[in-house]
Order: sequence, then structure tokens, then C-alpha cells
Amino acid sequence: MLRPGEEAVLQCDSASAVFHIVKGAVQAEIAGEALPTAEDADVVEAPAHASVRLANGAGTKPAFLFQIDDEPLHSKIGIYERFAARAPA
Repeated sequence: MLRPGEEAVLQCDSASAVFHIVKGAVQAEIAGEALPTAEDADVVEAPAHASVRLANGAGTKPAFLFQIDDEPLHSKIGIYERFAARAPA
């Protein structure tokens, strides 16, 4: 959940991720590229090694997201890596 005005900068890692917007509106920046606002039922994809910034610019409503990623598989087979946090370009 992202509260109104809240922003999340995710740590870069070797797993790709998909973000499903359950309810609300989210502004996403993936690998330095600003995407159109994602709303109810939209999906945003982030490739491996990409910087990710998610923000809820709504004035009063929270945004609910569901994240699916490759981290469990990468960890199980021993290839998962985390990288130093870096802000989107």
C-alpha cells in the first residue's frame, strides 16, 4: 500500500518484477523512464537490474499494489543478487 503522497524506491536486484495495481493510481519510474499513470487493474513490469520508484500522487486515496517477482526462484538456485541502492536516473 502507498499512502497519499508516499513514494517507494526499491532496492535494485537480479529479479524481474511485476506490479499489479489493485486499487488507486501509481506513478512509476522504471530504469529512469517515467511511465504513464497506472490505475485500477493496470500492470507495470520492471526488468532485472532496473531501478524502480513508485509513487502515489493522489491527494486523499491510498493505492494498493501486488508485487510478483523472481526472488524466490533466484534464491533457490543460488543466483539472486542485491545491489547498492541507487535512485532512478
